[in-house]
Amino acid sequence: MNPSSNTQLLLDPPKEISFNYFPKKYLSSILKLTNIRDYPVAFKVKTNVPAHYVVKPHIGAIPSNCSVEINITMQPTDYNPQNASISDKFLVEAVPVPANIDLSSLSDPSQFQQLWSSTSKSQAQSDKLKVVLKFD
Repeated sequence: MNPSSNTQLLLDPPKEISFNYFPKKYLSSILKLTNIRDYPVAFKVKTNVPAHYVVKPHIGAIPSNCSVEINITMQPTDYNPQNASISDKFLVEAVPVPANIDLSSLSDPSQFQQLWSSTSKSQAQSDKLKVVLKFD
């Protein structure tokens, strides 16, 4: 594996979040984030349609060489399989956590936001994942 210089997290799945579709039911999928660095990494998971999804946890910090599972729940919807074009996307962003910051302090949203705003964009990882519905 040869991660680029700003790759801090491996995403599983790496390119898309898929849901097994059932009409008008809550649908769940898991996104696993693995910190491949020898320092802690803070992350955010965002979507372009926040009213359609619940993401838990949507922010956090991952210690070195550890993983976290993100539970993504799609709200009940009614899609037609013949016309199921979906443009929903997720954005996973990650930044290194400096050694002088206690990971437990990042559970405070203001501390988390302060870390995020003080980190150079050149140090950030940003990955987009598209949403795929499986009609079986």
